[in-house]
Amino acid sequence: MLQIFDLSEKKTFYWFEDGLKLWAKHELCRQRITELTVTMAEESPLLSLV
Repeated sequence: MLQIFDLSEKKTFYWFEDGLKLWAKHELCRQRITELTVTMAEESPLLSLV
């Protein structure tokens, strides 16, 4: 994973979320996930939906 140390957690999550497909964005909103570290931990269940 690319690491950019001068970005805040919220900005990093925004840029990550911006690259997702619409269904994945909806799933993150449904689960109320707003942090990149939590997103990475929850990645496996999302991939099983593909």
